Amino acid sequence: MKFFRLSTFSFLAFLLATSLLASGCAGKKKNKKKQDQLAALRGDDIPLSSELEDWQFVEANDPLVFNDVYFQYNSSIIREDARPQLERIAEWLKDRRNVALMIEGHCDERGSKEYNLALGEQRALSVRRYLTGLGVDAERVYTVSYGEEKPLSDLHDDEGWSENRRAHFLITR
Repeated sequence: MKFFRLSTFSFLAFLLATSLLASGCAGKKKNKKKQDQLAALRGDDIPLSSELEDWQFVEANDPLVFNDVYFQYNSSIIREDARPQLERIAEWLKDRRNVALMIEGHCDERGSKEYNLALGEQRALSVRRYLTGLGVDAERVYTVSYGEEKPLSDLHDDEGWSENRRAHFLITR
């Protein structure tokens, strides 16, 4: 009988330790997400995930949710008119926890290639921070900069340049 009690006690201790460990891990993940949200609201950088895993990104073909977000000349600040668009994207992503997002940062042709790559990266990261601040898990949002390499418009005037200063969105299948 003593052996049975010891085994039962050991088993219960094991269950208790396992549940505490599991709740601690879940709490850490929730805590990290909360920390990422607070960092995003402060404008801090949120570390990118180390790997893109085996995800394949495709065009996000929902025009009610995914439209490009545009920027002012020489700026990575989210415009007021882009905020409702980003709120729709955040809600869409929160409803689909198995989907990841790629944000492409783009620029117009003015400026050096290096400058435009850096500005495109800042635009993509600015959008990422904004979405994370709205509650999107930072581990699901990736960024890339194309600088001036993938223009939307071939026009070499204010109209064409304004179309090329954008963040574009891709999602996983």
